[in-house]
Amino acid sequence: MRRNVLFVLALRPLVERPLRTALALLGIACGTALYVAIAIINVATIDYFADSVSSLGGGANVSVSGDATGFPEETLERVEKVPGVDRVVPVVQARARAGKDQMQGVVVLGVDMLRESAVRKYETADANVLDDPLEFLNQVDSVLVTRAFADEHHLTIGAPLELTTASGPQRFVVRGILGATGAAKAFGGRVVFMDIDAARVSFGKEGRTDRLDVLAKKGADDATLARSIEKELGAPFYVERPSDQAEAFRKMIASYQAVLASLGQLSLVVAIFLVANTMAMNVSERRKEIGVLRAIGATRLLVLGSFLLMSAVIGVSGAALALPLGRGLASVLVGVVSRSVALTYATPIDVSALHLSGHIVTVALVAGLLAALAGGVVPAYRASTVPCVEALRPKDVDVAPRFELRVVLARLLGVLLLAYVALAMKLDIDWRAPWLHDSTLVVAYIGGALLAPWLSSLVLGMLKRIFARTKSPALHLALASLTSSPRRVMGGTTLSAALVLVLLLTTTQASVKHTVASTTERMLVADVWVSQKGMFLTGDDSEAMREDLANDLNRVPGVDIARFGGVRGLRTIKLRHADSSVLLKAWDRPPNDRAPIVMLEGEADALFDAAEPTVFISENFASHHQKRRGESLVLDTKAGPMTFAIAGVVVDFGSPAGTIYLSRETYKRLWRDSLVTVFYAYVEQGVDPKAVRDRIDQGIARRHGLVTSVTEDVRTLSQQVLDDAFAYTRAIEIAALVVGLLALVSTVLVGVLERKRELGMLRAIGMSARQLASMIAFEMAFLGVSSGVASLVLGGYMAHVWLGNAFAHDVGWPIDVHVPLLAVLGTLAAGGLVGIVAGGFGAERVRRIELAAALAYE
Repeated sequence: MRRNVLFVLALRPLVERPLRTALALLGIACGTALYVAIAIINVATIDYFADSVSSLGGGANVSVSGDATGFPEETLERVEKVPGVDRVVPVVQARARAGKDQMQGVVVLGVDMLRESAVRKYETADANVLDDPLEFLNQVDSVLVTRAFADEHHLTIGAPLELTTASGPQRFVVRGILGATGAAKAFGGRVVFMDIDAARVSFGKEGRTDRLDVLAKKGADDATLARSIEKELGAPFYVERPSDQAEAFRKMIASYQAVLASLGQLSLVVAIFLVANTMAMNVSERRKEIGVLRAIGATRLLVLGSFLLMSAVIGVSGAALALPLGRGLASVLVGVVSRSVALTYATPIDVSALHLSGHIVTVALVAGLLAALAGGVVPAYRASTVPCVEALRPKDVDVAPRFELRVVLARLLGVLLLAYVALAMKLDIDWRAPWLHDSTLVVAYIGGALLAPWLSSLVLGMLKRIFARTKSPALHLALASLTSSPRRVMGGTTLSAALVLVLLLTTTQASVKHTVASTTERMLVADVWVSQKGMFLTGDDSEAMREDLANDLNRVPGVDIARFGGVRGLRTIKLRHADSSVLLKAWDRPPNDRAPIVMLEGEADALFDAAEPTVFISENFASHHQKRRGESLVLDTKAGPMTFAIAGVVVDFGSPAGTIYLSRETYKRLWRDSLVTVFYAYVEQGVDPKAVRDRIDQGIARRHGLVTSVTEDVRTLSQQVLDDAFAYTRAIEIAALVVGLLALVSTVLVGVLERKRELGMLRAIGMSARQLASMIAFEMAFLGVSSGVASLVLGGYMAHVWLGNAFAHDVGWPIDVHVPLLAVLGTLAAGGLVGIVAGGFGAERVRRIELAAALAYE
């Protein structure tokens, strides 16, 4: 008996309805595939960075670093005296552009050739390149490149290689080509090695070191050694093991990955509603069979288990299909995600090794199973409550009114969930409970989906009144059928969920772009910008320039000296503060009427006129570190810990962790660094900024390897960066719409089958096959439009609640919510289009119905 019931209710429908089964499988597969792709990329990104850190560190047990300006060479001697230290190897690390077009970024490592063998090996296929390090040292223009880099740029031993340095382009000679082992594996082989003293001179770091790699004595404990070195050096030094650096990177990009993971979860929630829709249709279709089985002895528990088994089979099978789909999707998305991470966090990322690990496979299968069970549990329960009398009820009798209480409870739960999310955001309780914070968007999403059928019904009622005087019988019957059958309206729930996700993604992108663009517009008040890389708005650690370049720039015709005093400099570095990496911007005093500083609180002059050391902090820094104007801030400087007065709050999107402003005069004195990251200039009245840019390009920029941009160029580049950052969302939008389409097609298929007798009767009283097809097409089109309107209401609410709170917290920036008109029109159009496609499919099925067979259907 039990085996027969399981076969009849759980397994036979999957075989007898292959199209419906395929739709449900594809829904789970699409939702789970997005999770798989995102998980693969996240793991690969972390592994890539960890491998690069490990490769660069070689055999070092501990590394010692400071801020971006480095620290005195004499620090090495202090570390060597710490008990447990065996060898100390200094490193200078910089960034440069290389190649004929000088557009590819590389990491330059300046190493001490006489000490290197203690921690790193440099080998070719033949022998150790550094068997005679003195020969390498005697030629100050010597560099080593990796085999991958050499092949990419067609380099051979003895070939010239031009790198951009602090003094401009400098020619070096390739003295060795390294195999893909050790440090040569780091950052995909985009690493160039040179002597440490040559690197110090080339990149403006004379007398300084960026990192010390420490080799411990035999038997010494790494953690104990790290604490001893930290105690000896104190602030502003940071002592880490290689595993600590990888963990720090993982934490740094955790917020970015959290946003990706949240969106991946939403795609799985859409799939849950598809399964729920499919299972509800199965229960509705098989009520007669369930009644018969109940009449001959099947228990409620057995019926419940049978439908849950069907859900489980759909979930596991869909998740299994998602594994190759997710792996392929990861290959498509990894490029844009890597570029986005690299631009956002100023870290060279070029992930190519993607692996479908056992952990991801397990989690994907479990996620697919749980999603399917979550979608099937309510329909399964409804199936278990079907009474024996259903065996005598005609199949096409609508019994929806019996569940009116359930519908009311669903609406009430939806309202409560949405209210909870709004309250949680308002009271900021989520940040004290991480699991609540991580699930906030999903909770809001579920609440919205529960309310979607009710909102759709309201819209359909309005459409019925609008088209009341229309003479089309098919249109009237379509609206009458939808407004009288809540169960059919619920078929659009999955589409509403999909459209909410599309609207949320579109609004997120538009809001971030609008917020950044409005701030950038106020910051870009200068006319011409000069830097080594052309990208400086994102807080990228661009190669620095010597400050005396300002003298050359001031001699360019068209640069306004009389009104604005010539070019100004800005120095940006990453600075560690309170276990996070913040951005420090040191400004030359700008003109009062055209200062590129967007003040939220305070006056710009306070940064330069105060008698005591003064800083401004960004809005997100104030939020993250609980600081306000009028308070003080302690920063580690080269002169030791220094207390600064917080004189203002600014709007700045340079760093997700926050930004600190101070005057460059104060910065040079306390950090002992005179380099400049970007120069900006104002042109004389009546002079075209592009003409000044061209003059700089033809002279100074060409000699020094600089990139000159007018404000329009910088604005365009910042928009391109944002476009790259959101490129991956297109895949999520498409997957969500596909799932919504699958749900609507499933609804129309079951609807046609369930109403076969009703449709036959309509044919018998005179309706043509064409009119019936039009009625079905109208039903799906109206359902698509009503789902679109419902998603606008719900999506708009979720966008305002989520974007301004949880999302802003995750990315580290305050976001002004902006729902664009195109997103609104696009959502309505997408809903209507999906409805039309599904309606066309249903109309084709209706045309195939034979009158005699329809009237005989029970």
